[in-house]
Order: sequence, then C-alpha cells, then structure tokens
Amino acid sequence: RRRSNTKLSKDRDWNRRGSQQEQQRLQYLEQQRIQEEIQRRQAEQAQQQYFPQPVEQKSPVGQTENYIDPLNFQLPNNPNRINVRPHQPSESDAITAFAWRLFKGIKPPNRYTNIIVSPLLTQLSLSLLGAGADGYTREQIEAAVQLNPEFLAGVVRSLKNTQPSTSLEYSAAVFVSNYLKLNGTFAQKAKQVGSDTVPVDFPNQAAAIKQINSWIAQATRNHIPNFLDSSSPTQGIDMLLANAIFFKSIWRHPFNETFKGDFNYRDGHQGQVNYMRVAKHMRSGTMQLSGPSGGLKWVEIPYAGGEFSMILIVPKTKNTLEELLSVLTPNHLSSIMDQLEYSMTHIVKLQMPKFHLKSRVSLTKSLLEMGVSNIFTSQSNLPYIALNAPVVRVTDAIQHAVLNVDELGTVATAVNTFSVITLSISVPDPEISFIVDEPFLALIVDKRQKVPLFITKIYNP
Repeated sequence: RRRSNTKLSKDRDWNRRGSQQEQQRLQYLEQQRIQEEIQRRQAEQAQQQYFPQPVEQKSPVGQTENYIDPLNFQLPNNPNRINVRPHQPSESDAITAFAWRLFKGIKPPNRYTNIIVSPLLTQLSLSLLGAGADGYTREQIEAAVQLNPEFLAGVVRSLKNTQPSTSLEYSAAVFVSNYLKLNGTFAQKAKQVGSDTVPVDFPNQAAAIKQINSWIAQATRNHIPNFLDSSSPTQGIDMLLANAIFFKSIWRHPFNETFKGDFNYRDGHQGQVNYMRVAKHMRSGTMQLSGPSGGLKWVEIPYAGGEFSMILIVPKTKNTLEELLSVLTPNHLSSIMDQLEYSMTHIVKLQMPKFHLKSRVSLTKSLLEMGVSNIFTSQSNLPYIALNAPVVRVTDAIQHAVLNVDELGTVATAVNTFSVITLSISVPDPEISFIVDEPFLALIVDKRQKVPLFITKIYNP
C-alpha cells in the first residue's frame, strides 16, 4: 500500500509538473503569437510607404478582458501601455514639407532676389520620373516626394476652379522626340497624373521652341509667352517633362486705391512703392521663434469663395526676413494653415504693397540638397521611361513664375520643366494693424487641402 501511495504521489508530481510545463509552453506560444502579430503588423506598415490612413483597431465580437490588441498592449510588469503605431504625417504635411525644402534650397546669386515658385509642380514632375526609375534612383525620388503617385493624381484632379470668382487650371505634357519610344507603363502613369504625350522634332530647334512655347503660353494664359528662346538648345534633348499651373482670383474684400509710401529695403534705404489698404474682418496671429527675428506675424487675405487665401508673413523684428527663414519650418507653416480653419476673425487694418514679379530659377541645386542626385548623373537609373533608351538622365530642372497682386485680386502662374537626354540609345486682439513695409513672405494656399500652391519671398516690390 505504501508503495502504491508513493507511486500515486510521484504520478501526481509528474502530472503537476507536466501541467506546469504545458502551461509554460502555452504561455510561450501565446507570447510568440503576439510577437509575430506585432512583427506582421509592423511589416504591413513598412510596406505602406506613402503615409496610409491609420486603421482603427476594432476588438472582435465577444471580446473579453483578456483580449490583447497586438498593436496596443501592456506587458505584465510594465504599467505603461506600449503603442507601436508610428506617427503618420498627413498628405498635406508631406506636400508642405516638400514645398518648404525646395523653396529654401533655391539660392540665386543675389540672396536678396525676389523668388516665386510653385513647389507642387516640381513634386508632381518628380513623382512621374519616379514611375520610370529603379534602384537607388527610385529610392531617392520616393524619399523626397513622400507621396503615393495615386494620391498626387487626386491632387491633380482637385486643381480646378470650383468657384465662379476663381480660375485654377493645371496642365501637363511629356514632349517626346519622334524616335523615342515611351514605355507603355510610364505613358499610362503620365496619363494618370494629367500629362499629355506630345511628339516633338527636337533637332529642328526653331520648330521645337515654337511648339513648346505655344503650349506654355496657352497653359499660363500668355503670362509666360517665351519660356524658350533662340539660345535654348533643343538638339540634344530627347524628352521634356512640363507642367504648369494658373491661378486667378479676386479678393473677398477689395483694397482701396493705391497710394505712394516708403518701403524699407534690406540694406536700410527707403524707396517709394504703391501701397494698398483695407480694413476688414480677417484672421491674423503671431508666433514666437528663436533667433534675431523674434518670431513672426501673419495675416490671411481671403479670396472670394473661401477656398483659397494669401498668407502674408513678416518677422517681428524689422528687416530680419533671412533670419526668420533660417528657423521657419514646415510645421510652422502647417500650424498657420490649421488656424485658417478654426481661429476667429477680427478687424485688421492691412497695408501692403501692390506688386508685379517674375522669377526664373534652376531647381537642380535645391533637388541635390534634398538628396535627389542620381537623376542628374550617369548613375541615373531610369530604365522604365523609354523602350529604346534604357539609360537616360535629367540635365536641368527649371521653373519660371509670375505673380501679380493688385487692389482687385491676384494672378499667379508658373511652368516647371525637366529636360531629359539619352546616354545610350536603346485668440487675438479685437483690432490689429498689419503694415507690410519691409521684405516679406507670401503664400497662396489651397484651404481645402491645406497645401501651398505658390511661395514667394519679396525684397523689392
């Protein structure tokens, strides 16, 4: 009997140990399952390279208190909840970030030169080049653009006027040499982002210049009639990616007639310019920033219809625009655009110059600073653009822009080109006074999508 009891006791111990081991095994398997689920979700997020919308985690029907959300769980010995969902910037943030990086990278010989640029045009063209890229070249483009081409195609569709008081038009074309055969997939991508394919006899310089200038003049309503001239070489070009934007709108509150007044230039001297005045309910604000500028003041000037606005930005300290630009970030601009949606209006007595500006800039150095370098070298990997030319590269990226601001409204237009050659053939105060009598920053923004259409810095109106 003793032997029998001893045997039963040993059996119970073995069973208990076996049960404990089984529990440990099950716990281990459950931990492994959770870890694998986390890794799987992280891999899915990594594959969604273009800022996907976060998916709300819904618990299963009949969830109990023991249910574990693999992406938002709590370890037994850690009272802090762990959230492995990365912060996903919005599409408008990505567009604003690209716009600001491109704008700040433009460095003309005279740093105090007026500059107007429509970064969205460059972002759209670069995205199209990405459709024909591979390897590290593609990685560079994707890192700079940071947006899904399909989303950008939606942006293109939104670039149209929706109010009788506003004209907004987007045009794009791929001018192709007669002997260059486009890859079908690339041609389809071009069509998706609104680009027409246009054959051009590039060796015939006079005919090529006339054809391209005619297209650009029509796209910009004749505000840029001669983008190319007789000194523009076309014989070596095999393809030209071109896109253009035209914006025209009237102010919600027209300004009074102009008057002469002093403008304070960067070097300290004053000069007479034409000023405009208006006193209406508008949004304005300030922002404290580090550096000599002390921060900024901004005011929104709405266009009729309410979908678009101009934002004027001046430094708090006189004539410190360059110092302000050195500390201003895309997040600051996004913050201002967010306030256009919910901040209260108040009476603003606004005085600003009337101006007519033109600028023509090369974007190559700015793109190089943004890490887009391969497309300009013999290391360019753009094999999916042309069937009979597997090795092509970009020779230059140029943008020409015009901005007219007067008492009634604004006309702004720009054209962007990428020249491609083949290498081998095969709560504020109730009333505000806002006087713009020094160098300033101006943005024309789409309030619907919270993105800048044009950015300009003005030293000499």
